[in-house]
Amino acid sequence: THITHELCTPLTLINGIMDNMHSFAVTKSEAFYNENIRILRNNVRGLNELIQQILDFRKIEESGFVELKTERINLSELEARKTVGEESPKPLVLAVDGNRDIVWLIKNTLSAEYETVEASGALEALQVLRKHIPALIILDMLAPEINGLEFIRQIKADKQTRHIPVIIVSAKMSAREQAEGLNAGADLYLAKPFSSIVLRSAVNRLISTKRDLKDYYYSPESAYEWYDGQLLHQEDKDFMELVIKTIRENMDTDNFRPEIIAEKTGLSARSFYRKFKKIASLSPTDFIKDYRLSYAAKLLITTNLSIQEVIYKVGISNKSYFYREFFKKYQLTPKAYRTGEKKGV
Repeated sequence: THITHELCTPLTLINGIMDNMHSFAVTKSEAFYNENIRILRNNVRGLNELIQQILDFRKIEESGFVELKTERINLSELEARKTVGEESPKPLVLAVDGNRDIVWLIKNTLSAEYETVEASGALEALQVLRKHIPALIILDMLAPEINGLEFIRQIKADKQTRHIPVIIVSAKMSAREQAEGLNAGADLYLAKPFSSIVLRSAVNRLISTKRDLKDYYYSPESAYEWYDGQLLHQEDKDFMELVIKTIRENMDTDNFRPEIIAEKTGLSARSFYRKFKKIASLSPTDFIKDYRLSYAAKLLITTNLSIQEVIYKVGISNKSYFYREFFKKYQLTPKAYRTGEKKGV
Protein backbone atom coordinates (compact mmCIF):
# COMPACT_ATOMS: atom_id res chain seq x y z
CA THR A 1 0.00 0.00 0.00
CA HIS A 2 2.78 2.44 0.89
CA ILE A 3 4.66 1.65 -2.31
CA THR A 4 1.62 2.31 -4.47
CA HIS A 5 0.96 5.51 -2.50
CA GLU A 6 4.50 6.70 -3.22
CA LEU A 7 3.95 5.97 -6.92
CA CYS A 8 0.56 7.64 -7.11
CA THR A 9 1.69 10.90 -5.51
CA PRO A 10 4.21 11.87 -8.23
CA LEU A 11 1.77 10.70 -10.90
CA THR A 12 -0.86 13.04 -9.46
CA LEU A 13 1.61 15.92 -9.58
CA ILE A 14 2.57 15.07 -13.17
CA ASN A 15 -1.11 15.00 -14.09
CA GLY A 16 -1.66 18.40 -12.50
CA ILE A 17 1.28 19.97 -14.31
CA MET A 18 0.09 18.38 -17.55
CA ASP A 19 -3.34 19.97 -17.11
CA ASN A 20 -1.72 23.37 -16.63
CA MET A 21 0.50 22.86 -19.68
CA HIS A 22 -2.48 21.72 -21.73
CA SER A 23 -4.44 24.86 -20.84
CA PHE A 24 -1.45 26.96 -21.89
CA ALA A 25 -0.92 25.01 -25.11
CA VAL A 26 -4.58 25.29 -26.13
CA THR A 27 -4.51 29.04 -25.51
CA LYS A 28 -1.32 29.45 -27.56
CA SER A 29 -2.35 26.88 -30.20
CA GLU A 30 0.96 25.10 -29.69
CA ALA A 31 0.80 21.77 -31.55
CA PHE A 32 4.29 20.82 -30.33
CA TYR A 33 3.29 21.12 -26.66
CA ASN A 34 0.05 19.27 -27.26
CA GLU A 35 1.90 16.31 -28.79
CA ASN A 36 4.30 16.16 -25.82
CA ILE A 37 1.39 16.32 -23.41
CA ARG A 38 -0.34 13.47 -25.26
CA ILE A 39 2.75 11.29 -24.86
CA LEU A 40 3.05 12.17 -21.17
CA ARG A 41 -0.63 11.42 -20.55
CA ASN A 42 -0.45 8.05 -22.29
CA ASN A 43 2.52 7.04 -20.16
CA VAL A 44 0.92 8.22 -16.94
CA ARG A 45 -2.12 6.13 -17.84
CA GLY A 46 0.12 3.12 -18.45
CA LEU A 47 1.88 3.55 -15.11
CA ASN A 48 -1.44 3.86 -13.36
CA GLU A 49 -2.57 0.58 -14.92
CA LEU A 50 0.59 -1.08 -13.59
CA ILE A 51 -0.18 0.24 -10.11
CA GLN A 52 -3.68 -1.21 -10.38
CA GLN A 53 -2.16 -4.58 -11.29
CA ILE A 54 0.10 -4.41 -8.22
CA LEU A 55 -2.94 -3.71 -6.04
CA ASP A 56 -4.86 -6.57 -7.64
CA PHE A 57 -1.91 -8.89 -7.05
CA ARG A 58 -1.62 -7.94 -3.40
CA LYS A 59 -3.74 -10.30 -1.30
CA ILE A 60 -2.71 -9.12 2.16
CA GLU A 61 -5.70 -8.19 4.31
CA GLU A 62 -5.93 -4.85 6.09
CA SER A 63 -5.78 -6.74 9.39
CA GLY A 64 -2.14 -7.50 8.66
CA PHE A 65 -1.16 -3.88 9.18
CA VAL A 66 -0.67 -2.24 12.57
CA GLU A 67 -3.56 -0.04 13.59
CA LEU A 68 -2.37 3.30 14.98
CA LYS A 69 -3.96 4.39 18.24
CA THR A 70 -5.83 7.61 17.69
CA GLU A 71 -6.64 10.48 19.97
CA ARG A 72 -10.31 11.38 19.89
CA ILE A 73 -10.98 15.08 20.00
CA ASN A 74 -14.44 16.33 20.89
CA LEU A 75 -15.06 18.98 18.27
CA SER A 76 -18.18 20.20 20.08
CA GLU A 77 -15.97 21.53 22.88
CA LEU A 78 -13.66 23.48 20.57
CA GLU A 79 -13.62 27.26 20.75
CA ALA A 80 -15.95 29.32 18.54
CA ARG A 81 -14.96 29.14 14.91
CA LYS A 82 -15.04 31.73 12.17
CA THR A 83 -17.52 31.14 9.39
CA VAL A 84 -16.72 31.05 5.71
CA GLY A 85 -16.38 34.48 4.16
CA GLU A 86 -15.27 36.42 7.24
CA GLU A 87 -11.71 36.81 5.97
CA SER A 88 -12.25 36.42 2.21
CA PRO A 89 -15.16 36.63 -0.20
CA LYS A 90 -14.02 33.30 -1.66
CA PRO A 91 -15.22 30.02 -0.11
CA LEU A 92 -12.59 28.32 2.02
CA VAL A 93 -11.30 24.82 1.22
CA LEU A 94 -9.26 22.77 3.71
CA ALA A 95 -6.67 20.50 2.04
CA VAL A 96 -5.27 17.73 4.25
CA ASP A 97 -2.26 15.88 2.80
CA GLY A 98 1.19 15.01 4.10
CA ASN A 99 2.75 15.85 0.73
CA ARG A 100 3.19 19.61 0.40
CA ASP A 101 3.42 19.38 -3.40
CA ILE A 102 -0.03 17.78 -3.53
CA VAL A 103 -1.38 20.58 -1.34
CA TRP A 104 0.28 23.12 -3.65
CA LEU A 105 -1.38 21.45 -6.67
CA ILE A 106 -4.80 21.57 -4.98
CA LYS A 107 -4.28 25.20 -3.99
CA ASN A 108 -3.15 26.15 -7.50
CA THR A 109 -6.05 24.25 -9.10
CA LEU A 110 -8.67 26.03 -7.00
CA SER A 111 -7.01 29.46 -6.62
CA ALA A 112 -9.28 31.26 -9.09
CA GLU A 113 -12.45 30.60 -7.09
CA TYR A 114 -11.41 29.45 -3.61
CA GLU A 115 -9.13 30.23 -0.71
CA THR A 116 -7.20 27.16 0.45
CA VAL A 117 -5.93 26.49 3.96
CA GLU A 118 -3.61 23.52 4.33
CA ALA A 119 -2.93 20.89 6.97
CA SER A 120 -0.20 18.27 6.82
CA GLY A 121 -2.20 15.78 8.91
CA ALA A 122 -5.50 15.10 10.61
CA LEU A 123 -4.49 16.59 13.98
CA GLU A 124 -3.42 19.83 12.33
CA ALA A 125 -6.69 19.80 10.38
CA LEU A 126 -8.63 19.58 13.64
CA GLN A 127 -6.70 22.59 14.89
CA VAL A 128 -7.67 24.47 11.74
CA LEU A 129 -11.32 23.59 12.38
CA ARG A 130 -11.07 25.42 15.70
CA LYS A 131 -10.68 28.68 13.80
CA HIS A 132 -12.45 28.14 10.49
CA ILE A 133 -15.49 26.39 9.08
CA PRO A 134 -14.45 25.51 5.51
CA ALA A 135 -16.92 25.09 2.67
CA LEU A 136 -15.26 21.77 1.78
CA ILE A 137 -12.48 19.41 2.90
CA ILE A 138 -10.09 17.53 0.60
CA LEU A 139 -8.48 14.66 2.50
CA ASP A 140 -5.76 12.10 1.81
CA MET A 141 -6.89 8.79 3.31
CA LEU A 142 -3.33 8.10 4.51
CA ALA A 143 -3.21 11.35 6.45
CA PRO A 144 -0.64 11.13 9.27
CA GLU A 145 -1.52 10.73 12.98
CA ILE A 146 -5.21 9.89 12.60
CA ASN A 147 -6.62 7.43 10.09
CA GLY A 148 -8.59 9.23 7.37
CA LEU A 149 -11.74 7.23 8.11
CA GLU A 150 -11.56 8.12 11.79
CA PHE A 151 -11.07 11.80 10.92
CA ILE A 152 -14.16 11.79 8.71
CA ARG A 153 -16.22 10.05 11.41
CA GLN A 154 -15.19 12.68 13.95
CA ILE A 155 -16.18 15.66 11.82
CA LYS A 156 -19.43 13.97 10.73
CA ALA A 157 -20.33 13.28 14.37
CA ASP A 158 -20.06 16.97 15.26
CA LYS A 159 -23.12 19.12 14.58
CA GLN A 160 -20.88 22.09 13.75
CA THR A 161 -18.95 20.28 11.01
CA ARG A 162 -21.17 17.42 9.80
CA HIS A 163 -22.52 19.54 6.95
CA ILE A 164 -19.07 20.04 5.35
CA PRO A 165 -18.63 18.04 2.11
CA VAL A 166 -15.54 15.79 2.08
CA ILE A 167 -13.58 14.67 -0.97
CA ILE A 168 -11.15 11.79 -0.43
CA VAL A 169 -8.02 11.64 -2.61
CA SER A 170 -6.10 8.42 -2.11
CA ALA A 171 -3.78 5.84 -3.65
CA LYS A 172 -6.09 3.20 -2.15
CA MET A 173 -8.15 2.31 -5.19
CA SER A 174 -9.98 -0.96 -4.49
CA ALA A 175 -13.77 -0.99 -4.53
CA ARG A 176 -13.83 -2.04 -0.86
CA GLU A 177 -11.59 0.85 0.20
CA GLN A 178 -13.66 3.35 -1.75
CA ALA A 179 -16.85 1.98 -0.18
CA GLU A 180 -15.32 2.33 3.31
CA GLY A 181 -14.56 5.99 2.64
CA LEU A 182 -18.04 6.73 1.34
CA ASN A 183 -19.67 4.80 4.19
CA ALA A 184 -17.65 6.83 6.69
CA GLY A 185 -19.28 9.99 5.35
CA ALA A 186 -17.20 11.15 2.37
CA ASP A 187 -19.13 12.69 -0.51
CA LEU A 188 -16.68 11.73 -3.26
CA TYR A 189 -13.67 9.46 -3.67
CA LEU A 190 -10.93 10.36 -6.19
CA ALA A 191 -8.11 7.87 -6.76
CA LYS A 192 -4.58 9.13 -7.28
CA PRO A 193 -3.40 10.14 -9.77
CA PHE A 194 -6.44 12.40 -10.07
CA SER A 195 -7.03 15.05 -12.71
CA SER A 196 -6.93 18.64 -11.50
CA ILE A 197 -9.75 19.40 -13.95
CA VAL A 198 -11.94 16.69 -12.39
CA LEU A 199 -11.03 17.90 -8.88
CA ARG A 200 -12.04 21.47 -9.71
CA SER A 201 -15.35 20.30 -11.22
CA ALA A 202 -16.05 18.11 -8.19
CA VAL A 203 -15.38 20.95 -5.76
CA ASN A 204 -17.59 23.32 -7.77
CA ARG A 205 -20.42 20.79 -7.91
CA LEU A 206 -20.39 19.90 -4.21
CA ILE A 207 -20.20 23.51 -3.03
CA SER A 208 -22.86 24.57 -5.52
CA THR A 209 -25.17 21.75 -4.37
CA LYS A 210 -24.59 22.69 -0.74
CA ARG A 211 -25.42 26.34 -1.52
CA ASP A 212 -28.55 25.37 -3.46
CA LEU A 213 -29.79 23.20 -0.58
CA LYS A 214 -29.19 25.99 1.91
CA ASP A 215 -31.05 28.48 -0.29
CA TYR A 216 -33.92 26.03 -0.68
CA TYR A 217 -34.35 25.25 3.00
CA TYR A 218 -34.36 28.94 3.84
CA SER A 219 -36.93 29.69 1.14
CA PRO A 220 -40.74 29.64 1.42
CA GLU A 221 -40.82 26.80 -1.15
CA SER A 222 -39.26 24.37 1.32
CA ALA A 223 -42.47 24.44 3.36
CA TYR A 224 -44.36 22.81 0.49
CA GLU A 225 -44.42 19.18 -0.58
CA TRP A 226 -46.22 17.14 -3.23
CA TYR A 227 -49.13 15.23 -1.80
CA ASP A 228 -51.65 13.20 -3.81
CA GLY A 229 -50.85 15.08 -7.01
CA GLN A 230 -50.92 18.58 -5.56
CA LEU A 231 -48.43 20.91 -3.89
CA LEU A 232 -49.31 21.38 -0.23
CA HIS A 233 -47.82 23.36 2.60
CA GLN A 234 -46.16 21.05 5.13
CA GLU A 235 -48.77 21.98 7.74
CA ASP A 236 -51.61 21.06 5.36
CA LYS A 237 -49.84 17.84 4.39
CA ASP A 238 -49.59 16.85 8.06
CA PHE A 239 -53.27 17.71 8.47
CA MET A 240 -54.32 15.45 5.57
CA GLU A 241 -52.13 12.62 6.81
CA LEU A 242 -53.87 12.81 10.19
CA VAL A 243 -57.26 12.79 8.43
CA ILE A 244 -56.39 9.66 6.45
CA LYS A 245 -54.88 7.98 9.52
CA THR A 246 -58.11 8.59 11.42
CA ILE A 247 -60.23 7.23 8.56
CA ARG A 248 -58.04 4.13 8.32
CA GLU A 249 -58.32 3.48 12.06
CA ASN A 250 -62.12 3.72 11.82
CA MET A 251 -62.53 2.04 8.43
CA ASP A 252 -65.02 -0.58 9.61
CA THR A 253 -67.16 1.90 11.58
CA ASP A 254 -70.50 2.28 9.83
CA ASN A 255 -71.54 5.62 11.32
CA PHE A 256 -68.11 7.26 11.05
CA ARG A 257 -68.57 11.03 10.64
CA PRO A 258 -66.27 14.00 9.85
CA GLU A 259 -66.89 15.34 13.36
CA ILE A 260 -64.83 12.43 14.74
CA ILE A 261 -61.90 13.54 12.56
CA ALA A 262 -62.38 17.16 13.68
CA GLU A 263 -62.13 16.06 17.30
CA LYS A 264 -58.94 14.12 16.47
CA THR A 265 -57.35 17.19 14.88
CA GLY A 266 -58.27 19.39 17.83
CA LEU A 267 -60.51 21.65 15.75
CA SER A 268 -64.15 22.58 16.05
CA ALA A 269 -66.42 21.07 13.40
CA ARG A 270 -66.78 24.48 11.67
CA SER A 271 -63.02 25.13 11.65
CA PHE A 272 -62.36 21.60 10.41
CA TYR A 273 -64.80 21.94 7.48
CA ARG A 274 -63.33 25.35 6.57
CA LYS A 275 -59.75 24.06 6.61
CA PHE A 276 -60.62 20.89 4.71
CA LYS A 277 -62.41 22.86 1.99
CA LYS A 278 -59.25 24.93 1.35
CA ILE A 279 -57.12 21.80 0.81
CA ALA A 280 -59.32 19.12 -0.80
CA SER A 281 -61.67 19.24 -3.77
CA LEU A 282 -64.17 16.95 -2.02
CA SER A 283 -66.23 17.58 1.08
CA PRO A 284 -65.13 15.64 4.21
CA THR A 285 -68.10 13.27 3.81
CA ASP A 286 -67.36 12.57 0.15
CA PHE A 287 -63.66 12.20 0.94
CA ILE A 288 -64.43 9.50 3.51
CA LYS A 289 -66.67 7.70 1.01
CA ASP A 290 -64.07 7.94 -1.75
CA TYR A 291 -61.33 6.62 0.51
CA ARG A 292 -63.52 3.67 1.55
CA LEU A 293 -64.27 2.80 -2.08
CA SER A 294 -60.58 3.03 -3.01
CA TYR A 295 -59.69 0.75 -0.12
CA ALA A 296 -62.42 -1.68 -1.18
CA ALA A 297 -60.98 -1.76 -4.72
CA LYS A 298 -57.58 -2.56 -3.28
CA LEU A 299 -59.00 -5.42 -1.17
CA LEU A 300 -60.79 -6.86 -4.20
CA ILE A 301 -57.56 -7.36 -6.16
CA THR A 302 -55.13 -8.11 -3.32
CA THR A 303 -57.16 -10.49 -1.13
CA ASN A 304 -59.47 -13.49 -1.44
CA LEU A 305 -62.17 -11.87 0.70
CA SER A 306 -65.69 -12.22 -0.64
CA ILE A 307 -67.39 -9.06 -1.89
CA GLN A 308 -69.65 -9.12 1.17
CA GLU A 309 -66.61 -9.33 3.44
CA VAL A 310 -64.99 -6.41 1.61
CA ILE A 311 -68.14 -4.34 2.08
CA TYR A 312 -68.02 -5.13 5.79
CA LYS A 313 -64.30 -4.26 6.00
CA VAL A 314 -64.86 -0.75 4.63
CA GLY A 315 -67.69 -0.01 7.04
CA ILE A 316 -70.60 0.12 4.58
CA SER A 317 -73.72 -1.70 5.76
CA ASN A 318 -75.95 -1.05 2.74
CA LYS A 319 -74.98 -3.48 -0.06
CA SER A 320 -77.03 -1.69 -2.74
CA TYR A 321 -75.43 1.63 -1.81
CA PHE A 322 -71.96 0.09 -2.07
CA TYR A 323 -72.64 -1.41 -5.53
CA ARG A 324 -74.11 1.84 -6.81
CA GLU A 325 -71.28 4.06 -5.54
CA PHE A 326 -68.57 1.60 -6.61
CA PHE A 327 -69.94 1.50 -10.16
CA LYS A 328 -70.20 5.29 -10.21
CA LYS A 329 -66.49 5.57 -9.31
CA TYR A 330 -65.01 2.76 -11.46
CA GLN A 331 -67.66 2.16 -14.17
CA LEU A 332 -67.46 -1.54 -13.24
CA THR A 333 -69.19 -3.84 -10.80
CA PRO A 334 -67.01 -5.13 -7.92
CA LYS A 335 -66.96 -8.60 -9.54
CA ALA A 336 -65.86 -7.25 -12.93
CA TYR A 337 -63.20 -5.13 -11.25
CA ARG A 338 -61.83 -8.19 -9.46
CA THR A 339 -61.79 -10.45 -12.53
CA GLY A 340 -59.64 -8.04 -14.50
CA GLU A 341 -62.08 -6.24 -16.77
CA LYS A 342 -60.74 -2.96 -15.41
CA LYS A 343 -59.39 -0.82 -18.26
CA GLY A 344 -59.89 -3.64 -20.70
CA VAL A 345 -57.38 -6.04 -19.03
